[in-house]
Amino acid sequence: MKPTVVIAHTAFGDELAVERSVLRQIDVNIVHTGNLTEPDALAAVTSADALMVTLERVTAPIIESMTRCQVISRAGTGLDTIDIPTATARGIWVAYVPDYSIDEVSTHAIALLLAQARGIVPLVQSTRRGEWDATHAGTLNRFCEQTLGIVGFGRIGQATAAKGRGLGLRVLVTDPMINQEAVQRIGVEVVDQTTLARESDYISLHTPLLESTRHLVDAPFLSLMKPTAYLINAARGPLVDET
Repeated sequence: MKPTVVIAHTAFGDELAVERSVLRQIDVNIVHTGNLTEPDALAAVTSADALMVTLERVTAPIIESMTRCQVISRAGTGLDTIDIPTATARGIWVAYVPDYSIDEVSTHAIALLLAQARGIVPLVQSTRRGEWDATHAGTLNRFCEQTLGIVGFGRIGQATAAKGRGLGLRVLVTDPMINQEAVQRIGVEVVDQTTLARESDYISLHTPLLESTRHLVDAPFLSLMKPTAYLINAARGPLVDET
């Protein structure tokens, strides 16, 4: 009997060309379901030997319903969406893709930064109203004289830093585990979190969501930032205490 791989995420597309080409090498049955909130997906995972997800939360009840599962693989970075203690207790391996969307996420962060730097959003809004007035953008500073602070200097943080440096920005980084080779290669400055908050014109978050990083950006952090600074979160929402 062939093992069954359940792919529970609609955003993979109907054809699953890449996934099928890889899984074909190990001769398995592929079951493509909807999201894990849907009845057909919840029914399918009970007999899955392997489960592949992206954004879906794999909770303890879901894991406990999987009587045959040996591995849960997340097509993405971070493991905060999977109940790892429950999976571990049931002997299920958990995997992820550490280099997933490095270019896409870092480019998106830079795009958000540029939108703020040049007042793109208010200019677009005013143009749509038929108002041709550049003052809607507010005060625009010379970009190459500004500072980008990056919290989290992993793969995506490094890619964002490199793109920021390519645009002429001074780049500050903070991370408990600094890659010195990347620091030298990209040309960034390593600082503590307080210095980064005080000196940055743009702060981009690129840390995993852990208990130690939850609400990393809180009221004291925000109080250190320049009144004109922008905060960009291209990582996880709960990194910021929005209360």
